[in-house]
Amino acid sequence: MRIAVFGGIGRLAKEFVLSAVSSSHEIAWFLQPGDEPGLTDNQHLRVVRGATNDISKYQETVSGAASVFVSFDPLHTDPRQFVYQQKMIVLAMKRESVSRL
Repeated sequence: MRIAVFGGIGRLAKEFVLSAVSSSHEIAWFLQPGDEPGLTDNQHLRVVRGATNDISKYQETVSGAASVFVSFDPLHTDPRQFVYQQKMIVLAMKRESVSRL
C-alpha cells in the first residue's frame, strides 16, 4: 500500500514510517527543509522535501496514496501552522483525488 506521511521527525512519525517500510509499504514522507529523519536508505521510503506553503509538494506526497497519516506535535508546533498545514493536506488530497474517510 502507498501511504503519505505528514509530520516531522518526532517519535510517532518515525515509528510509523519504520513499521510501514518493514512491512513493505511504499511511503512518501513530507519533511520540511532541514528536517533529517535519521533513517537509513530504504527502497520503500521516499522523502519529499518542501516548504509548508508549497502545495505542489503536498500533492507530490499524496499522489497515488491509499492512505494519509498525519502526526503533528501540537506541543511543538505553532497552532496557526498546524491548522494551515492540515488545510494544505486536505486541499492536496482533493486535487489528487485521494479519499478522505
